[in-house]
Amino acid sequence: IGLLFAIFGELSDRGEVSTIYPIDLAVPAGDFSWPMAAWYARKMGLPIGTIICASCDSDGIRDLLHRGQIRLDGSKGTSFVPRYDCRVPAGLERLIYTLLGREEVQEFVRKLESGGIYAVNPEQKRLLSEGMYVSVNNSLRLAGVIPNAYRTFGYLMSPCAALVYTGVLDHQF
Repeated sequence: IGLLFAIFGELSDRGEVSTIYPIDLAVPAGDFSWPMAAWYARKMGLPIGTIICASCDSDGIRDLLHRGQIRLDGSKGTSFVPRYDCRVPAGLERLIYTLLGREEVQEFVRKLESGGIYAVNPEQKRLLSEGMYVSVNNSLRLAGVIPNAYRTFGYLMSPCAALVYTGVLDHQF
């Protein structure tokens, strides 16, 4: 959270952002620490619009935020960025606890332990997905983005940067 405020302060000093216009922020979502940090920073007043949760080869978080359910069998993808392709992101329970309460996170943990499907009602889905967008990209797309960005911009992206970049592209179009 502190890092987000520091980055915003630096960009604000340069005149590149303003507190009047919210900015969309893309973050990797294989571990839900970054999306939660952005969520808390927004609640603390940082002008963050949409939090773009970028994941690779796994649609678990998209299923929960956009469809209202997530399969909790713990399966993982096989991408070249395995940290970001888990079906159930580490720390997702913090969002559920913060927005839906203790009893609901206990239900989530019970389902997680049994490998079932965790589902929420339409109002809970609205709360969870408000201000969030999920981009799921496959390894082939990321493998193509890295050399293309280098050829176009002269910048060699890490796989994580490519993941976040494709998340921004998906959100814009």
